[in-house]
Amino acid sequence: MQIICATLLTAEEVTVNNIPDILDVNNLIQLMREMGVTVAKEGIDTYSFKAENVDLAYLESDKFLKKCSSLRGSVMLIGPMVARFGKALISKPGGDKIGRRRLDTHFVWGFRIWELTSVMTSCGASMR
Repeated sequence: MQIICATLLTAEEVTVNNIPDILDVNNLIQLMREMGVTVAKEGIDTYSFKAENVDLAYLESDKFLKKCSSLRGSVMLIGPMVARFGKALISKPGGDKIGRRRLDTHFVWGFRIWELTSVMTSCGASMR
């Protein structure tokens, strides 16, 4: 699911192979379509994604937020959306009922890495 979300990072067409035919993945692909991403099934487990015309207004709609709340993987949209568009909005992700799985840990570490990268870049350093 992370790779599918990462296709939002570019307006270029991206082909992804070995995509499993499971409910969460199919729901994410449908959500991407509704966001304005052009999605084409190229083969049994291969899709192409082109996020050339992402509808940023749709991302603030109740329909989008409701869809996000039913798909736990929607949290993975945040990184690519912030990186490319400078903002992201999702509702509290729902999905399966396995039990409590905290998201704040991911955010804290993600922002720490982002902050470190920003500081290093401003100093002329880089990470590899």
